[in-house]
Formats: sequence, structure tokens, C-alpha cells
Amino acid sequence: MIKRIAAAVGVIAFLVIAGTATSYAYWSATAGMTTTVTTADPATTNCSAITRLTNGGFETPVVSAAETWQQMSSTAVTPWVAVVPGTNTATSTELWKAGVVAGIAPVSGLQNLELNGTEPATLRQDVATVPGQTLRWSFWHRGRDSATVGDQVRLSINAAGASLVTIGTYTTTNSAWAYYTGTYTVPAGQTSTRLSLTSVGVGGGLASQGNLIDDVSFGTGPCLNATSAITNITAGGSTYRVGDTVEYTTTVTNLGGATSDASVAKITLPATLTLVPGSLKVDGVARTDAAGDDVANIASGVVVARIGAGAGASAGGKLSPYASATVTYRAVIGVGAASGTITQTPTMEYVDEAVPTWTLSRTVAAGNTPVAAAADIEVAVLAQPTITGSASATWTFRVTNNGPSNAAAFPVAVTLPSGVTFTTTSVRMSATDTGAATTNCTTTGTTRTCNLGAIPVGEGRTVSVTGTLPGSPTSLYAVTATATPATFDHVSGNNAATNTGLDGVAPNAPTGVTASRQSSSSVQVGWTAATDPAGTVAGYRIYRNGTLLNPTTLATGTSYLDSGLTANQLFWYTIVAVDNGGNASAVSAGAGAATYVTGSQNVRIVYPAGSNLCLGASGTGSGADVESRTGCTSTSASNVQWGFTSVTAANSVEIQLGSATNRKWTGATTGDINLGSVGGNANAAWRMDVQWDTTTSAPYLRLVNSSGRCATVASVTDGSNLAQNTCSTTLATQRFTLGAW
Repeated sequence: MIKRIAAAVGVIAFLVIAGTATSYAYWSATAGMTTTVTTADPATTNCSAITRLTNGGFETPVVSAAETWQQMSSTAVTPWVAVVPGTNTATSTELWKAGVVAGIAPVSGLQNLELNGTEPATLRQDVATVPGQTLRWSFWHRGRDSATVGDQVRLSINAAGASLVTIGTYTTTNSAWAYYTGTYTVPAGQTSTRLSLTSVGVGGGLASQGNLIDDVSFGTGPCLNATSAITNITAGGSTYRVGDTVEYTTTVTNLGGATSDASVAKITLPATLTLVPGSLKVDGVARTDAAGDDVANIASGVVVARIGAGAGASAGGKLSPYASATVTYRAVIGVGAASGTITQTPTMEYVDEAVPTWTLSRTVAAGNTPVAAAADIEVAVLAQPTITGSASATWTFRVTNNGPSNAAAFPVAVTLPSGVTFTTTSVRMSATDTGAATTNCTTTGTTRTCNLGAIPVGEGRTVSVTGTLPGSPTSLYAVTATATPATFDHVSGNNAATNTGLDGVAPNAPTGVTASRQSSSSVQVGWTAATDPAGTVAGYRIYRNGTLLNPTTLATGTSYLDSGLTANQLFWYTIVAVDNGGNASAVSAGAGAATYVTGSQNVRIVYPAGSNLCLGASGTGSGADVESRTGCTSTSASNVQWGFTSVTAANSVEIQLGSATNRKWTGATTGDINLGSVGGNANAAWRMDVQWDTTTSAPYLRLVNSSGRCATVASVTDGSNLAQNTCSTTLATQRFTLGAW
């Protein structure tokens, strides 16, 4: 770490931590003075010359499965030694299994030690030290039997074999574990240092019960290291390919001699990996991806795990020497990783308790995973031939390597349908298709296989197959080309293509066409699916009044909503089926609908056969005649203003006079149509029957009552009565149009 110091005025003092020792350096600075100071980074130096205790968590030996606690000899918990205080007389040690004695769980791991196993004891361990070192010490202590009177333990640090030198005496009740820590500077000439914990007193009064100890550390500063293991969830084994889901398990271990605090592991996902949401775990426990609710989260492509004892949603915890934490997540290997290596480089951020204001950071390369090559081999139809009678035809395909890796040599097989015989096959092996063609192909039955050789990224090969057609072709001659890549293909769905260009048979015309008004601006069109004797129907073209509505995209279902229409207009719909070969059926029979407006009197019913006469009423009283009127063009003529109300069924309405809202069209089965009162007979219901005139290429309206009779104008004269007569598709006297008011 390099710091440049510039002072404006006065004297400035700086605290510098150098190596593994805590030291202080001071500089006096005057105005305008600039200097550079280089200091060692503890995250590096702590990991280069490590001094530490062994088995500080008392995880060995393991308490037998049949026991909850176990008393052992004075040297069983190696390399610790237990003696009677003030003597070298051996005494027993006692290990507890996790949480099964007095409901007390260890601070970490699966076991802790009771110092007063059978009597008060001193527990000691010697470590090799370097004179002048400043070492950290820490331990967890808890009383056993009393919540008010604590157990007492004394910490001593001195030269191995010398008289005990007390560092401090600590008292803790049984309500919770307490953590104690400090530093010790190794005196000159002291190459072996002893740490001792001595039972001083017990709150419960029984000399054989008390002073629980766990996670003892003594040595150089903390040093967090990481290793990673990867597992292929998709395919297993040791080969990794694009699209595989992999599981990373990163193990963070404190290799140092002191406990780290605020311990956090940060793993930046390589750009070639995509995290599987919800796969994050810490120490085998599932965590959410969100921040603020548990000890881990995902932030901007970085897995953040707060680890160690006491870790929470906002801060990391303590990781004692030898202790470990695991971070697990799953990800999908992306295309960019092909032919390369995925490198995971976790960063550990933590605090040396001797310098709590300095966050240390250490990044390690914790796993390099090679990813196999991947080449997306795409087979596509390059050209579709056409039928020319009993002759030969050529089917052409393009085989392209879309990458990201170069493709090793592989074959493509072309299969002809029954009835077609091979003549020649050629493969242009150059990237531009301008080079000479090769016939490096073999034939088995109706399949011809060609070796395409290696194909670099972005290049392709053209495969052309010529076959002789039978006379009078009547079926779909589908030719399929299938590639079998030797290099892993992560997009296997496009390895084959079928050339269906030789379909000479058109599909049957759709039937059952219907059109029904949905609103004053939309019509719902429906039909029965067409069939194709030689292939498959690809979709449908929709025509309104002879104009194609979908020129670029075929309709693929059997219905179509035509919206955005003008109100009070007549529309006629026909359908054409199109197959995969591009063949179009004959035009279907049609169906029409009117976009009339309901609930208001604002429409003219125009009689085009009589110089655009309108239908009007001779009066407003009950029984008044409905007749042809010359007032069609008058904006004030209320007797030719009609409304459509009381819709009783699809396209069935009541026609009501605008100037007399209680008068509507009615009449007998035959004879004149006149005005009746609201609530009149059943002949007041009229169906809007739209017909198409092939001569004028226009739609017309027929008005059909519930008796199946059509409204007819007797003659092309003013005042001619409207009558109900047998319906005809040719009578001009039964044709009307709608006009907005």
C-alpha cells in the first residue's frame, strides 16, 4: 500500500500497520512538504509467515456417537496438554458435543471443551514464535451452572516451560458466550511461546463443572483463503459445455493465527456465466438473492456472502483459525465461454481485530474451468425449385457455422422422397460459393451423405442435390438435409431443414366462412380449416371487399378480428388458404356483416336501385306505411332517419323511426311493411343479411324478417310501399345500403 502525504500547515501524525506487528510511525510535515510512504499490506503479510495454534476449536478427537460428552486423557486433545494448576501433574480433559449438554451449542463447529472436566485444570499449548512478533490471542468463554455468579478463567502467555505470566482473568455467566481478545509481543530470545487457560473459579460451586472454552486462537493475523469446486449439474463428468448448468462451491478458510472479523466473501461472476436465480447457499443453507434479509445476496453480478460466527444481513462475522465457510451457487455457461476458460476469483474482505478500522482485502484465483468448443451449425433452405413436369429438379441448402468456435469436419445427409431418383450431388467447399464444386459424397438408398470438412466461424457450404421427378407430379416432394456436427452444437434445433418447394398441389379452399358484427367498428370473421392433399396449410389470406388485409403475414388460426372499421358500412369477407409451397387455394365462399350503430336514430337506409332513394315513413302513427322517399338528401328529413335497437340475436335488430321512438317496422308474413307500436309482433325482428354482387364488386344489404321474408321495394318511384316477399339473391329491389346521417 502506498500513501502520498502532502501537508499544508502544522504537524500531522499517521498510524501505520506494518507486517504482522502493530507499530506506530510519526512524521512531522510542514507547509508544502510532500513525501511517499510505503507500508506492508497485512492481507499479504499475514499469509506469508503464519504462526498459529492447532485444534483451537476442539474438533478432534470426535466425541463418540453414543456419547453427548466424553472425558479424555491429558494429551488426548492434541496438541493441547491438561495439567493440575501450578503443577505438571496430568489431569483429564472433557469435550462436549454440539448443543446436547445443558442446551449449550458451541460457538462454531461441532464441539467445545469444559476446562473443569473432573477438577480445576490448566490447558496449555506451545507454538514456535519469532522474537519481536506481535501476535493476536482470542478465546470464547462461558459459565456452566450459574446465571448470576460467573465462572472464572485466567489467560497466561509466557515462554514455554517458564512460570505463568498472567495476561488477564475473565468472568462469564452461563447466559451467553463471551469473546476476549488482545495482542502479545514476543520478547527477545523467545522462540517457543506457551498459551495457558487456567480454571480459577466456578459459579455453580462444583469443582468438576465449569469454564466452557471454544475457538482459542494465538498467532499472526488472520489470513482468509479460498478454494473452489465445480460440478456439472446438467451432464455430470468433467467436461463443461455451453448451456450446461454448473454448481460452484467456494470454501473460505482462515489459514491465519487469529480470528477475522466482519468477514465477507465476494465472488464476481464471469461475464460468460448467468446466475440461476434462487440457487445461492451459505454453509448449505438456502439464501435469497435479495439484499437485507439474510447473510447473502446478489448485487450487480457479484455474489456477496457474509460469513463466520455472528454474521447477519448487514455485516460479516468472526472466522477463527482453521474455521471454514462455504458459498454455493449455480450458473449457466454462456456462448462466450466456448473454447475458453472460466476463472473464478473470490475476494475476501475482513478485519484484523487488532486494527478494527482497517478493512483487509485478499483476492485469489480459486478455480479455472476449461469449456469445450461450441459451434452452432445451421442448415437452411437456400433455394426452392419449381415443378417443370417430368424433369429433373435441384434442391439447394446452405450449411453455416454461426460459431462461436470453428467446427471440425462433419457430414450432412440429404434424403430424397420416394419416387425421386438421384442424378448428381455437389458441395461447394469455399466460403463464398464461387469455388469449384466437389462430389465428396456417398449414397445409401435414398440418402446421400457428403463430408463438408472443417468450417471456420462465419463460413458455410452449399449443398445441391439433383433428382429426376416422376411424370405428372402430384405430391409434395420434400427433401431434408441433416447435419451431424462433430463439434458440440449448443443450438441443435437448426441442424436440419426440409425443402418443400416442389409442392405442385394447391390446398382446398376454406369452407364455412362466417362474419358477425362485434361492434360498430369491428367484425369477427371465422372459417373451417382448409386441407392440402399434398402438404400442409401454412396459413390464410383474409380479404375484405376484395382487398387483402394481411399482405405480409398469413393468419394461422381459423378466426380473424377486423377492427378499426367505419360505422354503418357493409363488409364482405373471403378467405384463401396458402400451403408451405406457396400454392394458393381458390377463393372461398364469402360472408358479410354490417357495422351498424345501436341505440340512436342516425342512419339512412338507401335504396340504390332508385337513384338513391331512401326508405322513409308516410307518418308517425301506428300502421303508417314504410315506403321509398325522395327526401334522402335532406338533412332535416326525420321520416328517413332510422335506428337499430333491441338486438335480439346475432345480426337481428328492430328498426325504429327516429322521429317517433315508439314506432318500429312490423308487418304480417307477407304484404306491406308498416310502423307498429313497440312490443309488436315477432315480425319486428330483422336480420342484417349482407350479400356480394359480383357484377358491381360491392356488398349490399338484404333485410330478412323472422319469417324468412325479405323487404322489397315495389317500384323505383317516390312513395312506393315496402313489402315482404320471397328472398332473392338477384332482385335489385331487395338491395339496400346504409348511410350515416
